[in-house]
Amino acid sequence: MDSEQGSPKAALVSDGKWMRVVEIENLWKVNDEWWRGPDDEISRLYYVLRLESGQQITIHLDLISNSWYRQSG
Repeated sequence: MDSEQGSPKAALVSDGKWMRVVEIENLWKVNDEWWRGPDDEISRLYYVLRLESGQQITIHLDLISNSWYRQSG
C-alpha cells in the first residue's frame, strides 16, 4: 500500500521481522456456529496479504475476542 496514492502503509511481524504489507489480495468474513450460542460462535474476518518480500500470508481477526491470528499452512 502506498501512502502517496492515498492508501495507508501497514506492517506486521512475520517470522520475527517487521514486513510491509503491499497488497490485500482477498478479504472475506465467516459467521458460523451461531446456533451454539455466544461462547461457541465463530465470527472471523480473513485477509490474504502480500508482503514486501513477496510472501503471501493469511491472517484473521476473531471478531468475538478481538484477537489476530496467522493461519498456518
